[in-house]
Amino acid sequence: AFTNYEEVKQATINLSPLNRMGQPEDLAGACLFLCSNKASWVTGHTFIVDGGTTFK
Repeated sequence: AFTNYEEVKQATINLSPLNRMGQPEDLAGACLFLCSNKASWVTGHTFIVDGGTTFK
């Protein structure tokens, strides 16, 4: 079990292929795309924006 934030933070970083935690800016591109007309043909899809963590 984790006892403090720093342990949780380091464990999260260790899971990421990018070796860092995600930032709000990392999600911005996907959000802007989904809100744009370029996403007009996107229906019922799940976008995984996790820096490759689920791939690893």
